[in-house]
Amino acid sequence: MLGFGVKFYGEGTPMAGQNERSFPVVIQYIDDKSSVVWPKSQAQREAVLPLPKGSTYSNQ
Repeated sequence: MLGFGVKFYGEGTPMAGQNERSFPVVIQYIDDKSSVVWPKSQAQREAVLPLPKGSTYSNQ
């Protein structure tokens, strides 16, 4: 999806069947647009924390 391609770990390895070219990211929706906020090397903008009171996931 992000253009890194796929390459799967082979049988007999602890990560067999997993894409070795993938990595996790945290996406936050800000102003109805999605943006990567972590890791910093991939971040498109700073994370908004704490979440605003109007957010569904806010604890305020």
